[in-house]
Amino acid sequence: MEKTRNNLNAWLWILAASGLLFIQAADARTNGDLSTGQTVYVPVYSHIYQGDRESPVYLAVTLSIRNVDPKKPIAVLSADYFDSKGNLLKKHQEGPVHIPPGSSIRYVVPESDKTGGSGAFFMVAWRSDGPVNPPILESVMIGTKSQQGISFTSRGEVVVEGTPEQAPMAEREKILRMAEEWAPALTSGNIEKGMSFYAKDALVAGGGRDAVYVGPAKIRKLLAHHLDSYNITACSFRVRSVTVVKDWAELRGEFKAVWKPKKEGMAEEKEFSNYIWVLKKQTDGSWKIARFLFYPA
Repeated sequence: MEKTRNNLNAWLWILAASGLLFIQAADARTNGDLSTGQTVYVPVYSHIYQGDRESPVYLAVTLSIRNVDPKKPIAVLSADYFDSKGNLLKKHQEGPVHIPPGSSIRYVVPESDKTGGSGAFFMVAWRSDGPVNPPILESVMIGTKSQQGISFTSRGEVVVEGTPEQAPMAEREKILRMAEEWAPALTSGNIEKGMSFYAKDALVAGGGRDAVYVGPAKIRKLLAHHLDSYNITACSFRVRSVTVVKDWAELRGEFKAVWKPKKEGMAEEKEFSNYIWVLKKQTDGSWKIARFLFYPA
C-alpha cells in the first residue's frame, strides 16, 4: 500500500511538473507572438479578370488596420499604396497615426481608381512602445459585374519583424514637425523665421538656374528678394518620405505655391516643384537644412 501511495505521488509530481512546463511553454509561445513593430505586405486588387477574354472587373478596396491588443495602443507609421509593378501610387498618411486598444482605422481605394491593377498592394509599418499582440491587417475588395456582386478578403503577411523607421522614430517626428512649420514661416514673409531652418554651411540650388547659393548671407539675399517681391498664396508642402541615418537625414516632398507679384509689371508665377532636403542634426538636438535642392515636378 505504501509503495502504491509512493508511486501515485511520483506520478502526481510528474503530471504537475508536466503541466507547469506546458504552461511555461504556452506563456513563452505567447510572449514570442508579441511584437513591438512590423512591416506588413497586404495584397489588394483594384480589378480582377473573368472569362476567356479577361474582361476586367473593377473593385473598391478597403484596407482595415485593427489593433487587437486589449491594453496597449499602436502607431501606424506609414500605409503606402503600390501598383502591380511596385511603383508608389499614394502615401495614405504623412506621419504616425495612433490606434487605441481595440480600435481600427481604414483606408479606401475607390472603384474608379484603376491604377493599382491585379497585383497592387499596401506596405504598412507599425510600432508600439512595448510588446503587443500584432494588429490584424486585412483588405476587403467589393464590386459588381452584370448584376452580380463580387467580394473577397486578403490578409497581410509580415515581411520584416520591426520597422526601418523604428530606431530613428523620434528624430523622424522632429523632422516632420519642422516640415509642417516651414511653409507657414515662408508665407509669413518673416525673413528671420525663414532663415532659422538653415544650417550655417547650407547650400540652395535647383530650378534650372545656374546659381548656387552657399552660406547664410547668399541664402538670406535670395529669400529676401522673393519675399520682398512676392506674396505667397495657395502654399502647400507635402512630405513624401523621410530617411534618417544617424546625424543625417533626407526629406523628399512636393511644394506648390502661387507667387503673386507686389509690383506692377511682374508676372504671377505658379510653382510645382520636387524638394529634396539634406538635413544635419545640430548639437542642441534640432535639425537644420544643409542642402536644399529643388526641380520641377
